[in-house]
Amino acid sequence: MGSGYSMKPVYSRLKAAGLPPSYVKKLLPFWWEDRYASNRIAYLQGLGYIAKHIGIPFRQLIDEAAEIRPTDTAAAAFKRRNNTEISEFTWPKAIAITAAQLAVTCLPFSYKPPTDLDPIAIQESILRRREEWVSLSSLLAFCWDHGIPVIHLSLFPARNKKMEGLAVYTESGPAIILTSGRKQEAWISFHLAHELGHILCGHVSGEDYMDDDVIRLGDEEQQEQEANEFAVALLTGKKEAVVTVKKQMAPERLARAAKVIGEQRHVDPGVLLLNYAYNEFLKTGAQSIWRYVGQALNVLSPNDNAPETIRRMMQKRLDLSKLPDDSAEFLLRLCGIDPQTVGI
Repeated sequence: MGSGYSMKPVYSRLKAAGLPPSYVKKLLPFWWEDRYASNRIAYLQGLGYIAKHIGIPFRQLIDEAAEIRPTDTAAAAFKRRNNTEISEFTWPKAIAITAAQLAVTCLPFSYKPPTDLDPIAIQESILRRREEWVSLSSLLAFCWDHGIPVIHLSLFPARNKKMEGLAVYTESGPAIILTSGRKQEAWISFHLAHELGHILCGHVSGEDYMDDDVIRLGDEEQQEQEANEFAVALLTGKKEAVVTVKKQMAPERLARAAKVIGEQRHVDPGVLLLNYAYNEFLKTGAQSIWRYVGQALNVLSPNDNAPETIRRMMQKRLDLSKLPDDSAEFLLRLCGIDPQTVGI
């Protein structure tokens, strides 16, 4: 056993590359103990697990002189704040891409693009299913029905910036990764519709899945605008929906008014509230509008738990038996699900 192999140098190099040892250890199999690494076979097995699931070439972990960095293996589009650089999302993006690849592997069928890619046509198709409006649940079902897995990741390295959503096109098809911790489903519906827009507008595709730079060499701002417009049209049935309020009212009354109008227009009342907040913010620049509308959202949907809604749908739709147990366990942990609760 005393062969001199140890995980400490590996953890040190990963930490220098931006991955804290505490995070890496959370992703290792439940049975793993660092003392096993004194055995060469177990040591290589541990490195192989890290390489496979975090998206690092195995040779980089073996070669102590090599720089550790993930290899992009899928086209991905995500929204970032104006004062951030793409490099700041390196590890969250790599982990999200790995999760997307695993999720696509678990689908019962391949990606089936909608016959009509127009967002209003998609909205109408969802409403024809006797849905009151395009809700988070109905939009999730639409994505899964077309072979686009949607998963919510909650386990990311501390102090790493993360995106709220990511549209990925793997070698086997597209996937959507959501990471926002917001509970209100209206917020997450918009994120989901936005990422779906990236896929259906062709911002990420199977033709360029090996080159992540493809979507960043184009007009990023234009693509974000197109995805936003797609989301608005899909959720409201109008390409330029602008909700206004004639006079200020108590949050409780605003919530009731949104519910009445939402039922009339077949639009999620929460989406109407967010549309109103966004357009008011553009006009006035007042941050207080978000707090005000947030209070109305809490009145409207006090029991929302969007991440849990996404997790429940994922567990119903994914066939985890298509993955090795260690990969299925890894995916579940990333999603905040205890593998033992699902028999893994």
